[in-house]
Amino acid sequence: MMTPETMWKERRSAFWNEAILYLRLMGNSGFMFSVYVAFLLGAYYYSVLLRELSPEFPSALVTAAVLTFYLTRSPIRTFVKPADLVFLLPMEQRLDPFFQKAIHYSFMVQGAVLLFVLFLLSPFYFDRIDPRTGMFALTVIVAFAVKYWNVTGKWNELHLQHRQPRYLSLSLRTAANFLFFWLLFRHASFYLLLALAIILLLIYVLIWKPVQREHPLKWERLLEAEAAQSAAFYRMANMFTDVPQLKNRIKPRRLLSGIVRIPFRRTSVFSVYYYKTFVRSGDFFGVFMRLLIVGAALLWVLPAGWMRIVVFLLLLYMSGLQLFTMWKIRTGGNWEALYPVSFKDRKRSFLRIVVALLLLQALVYEGSLILGGEGMRSLISFALGIAFVFWFAGVHLNKKIEKET
Repeated sequence: MMTPETMWKERRSAFWNEAILYLRLMGNSGFMFSVYVAFLLGAYYYSVLLRELSPEFPSALVTAAVLTFYLTRSPIRTFVKPADLVFLLPMEQRLDPFFQKAIHYSFMVQGAVLLFVLFLLSPFYFDRIDPRTGMFALTVIVAFAVKYWNVTGKWNELHLQHRQPRYLSLSLRTAANFLFFWLLFRHASFYLLLALAIILLLIYVLIWKPVQREHPLKWERLLEAEAAQSAAFYRMANMFTDVPQLKNRIKPRRLLSGIVRIPFRRTSVFSVYYYKTFVRSGDFFGVFMRLLIVGAALLWVLPAGWMRIVVFLLLLYMSGLQLFTMWKIRTGGNWEALYPVSFKDRKRSFLRIVVALLLLQALVYEGSLILGGEGMRSLISFALGIAFVFWFAGVHLNKKIEKET
């Protein structure tokens, strides 16, 4: 009989064997080049920000808020499957080693992300909070300890049936994370920080541990959490290749669905389909809107200069890659071949939707540049953006579609 430890190793290995294949495709794509360019631009503007930031800027508060986000968000990766609800539920008491490994694995993966975030924050920390290396090292150690506390807190929440106690626990973790690091960055008394650390330990020992002993694990929520984490990875991989495991989240959004009126013609079948897919899909619409809002805000606050044009085009490119994944959507088999619509018309409908969305994005970015004080360069950016949109859809995506067909 397979032991819990063996089952954990097999499931973890199966996931990473599959993930490595997708990561290779992502590494060989142009998207990673755009991420690299974005990283270089971010590093440049980071140094500009540090030089121009006002001395009155609430550095401790902002840094504590950023850390609080990454500390509080502590999903547990268990690799459970729907069939486990039937076959493993009766054996829950014997699965402690399996779930302990899940907790430790989740802590290590999220610890790597936390370390990267601390690395990015380090120039800001040394410039605005404390120039001493020893204090930063202490902050890193404390952050990892608090991260483990949050991971165990998340595991505790998976044992709670009702929303109210779960939200109460989440609110408690958020407030404790922020208060602890805000006081640490404000150089509060050592004894005050020690008292808070003891309180966190008591919460773990006196509240969370008894809850885990007295309340069984809520497997339905465990499966939902696992499915959400898998979907997040598959959505990212789907930008580069077909991912059969991906299931799109559909939302009605009746108001948005009715805004655009597409003529009722045979050749408009796929125009309606791709527009409805974009609007109703939580993945495409959500990512597009986030890029639209964050990109507009970024272009508005960046210092005036030619680098804004690079950021402008880079944001359009990233949105275009994300929209391309709509072409590869399948709802089961090659059902699109049943429609009396030619492949040429289907491709034309898709590219028109992509062009319309990217032009809308370019228009919003242009308004952001004008509000940010750009003059002639904003017009140059817009002209280059329009040219890029038609090149991206008419040449780049057209070739990708022909290659994958």
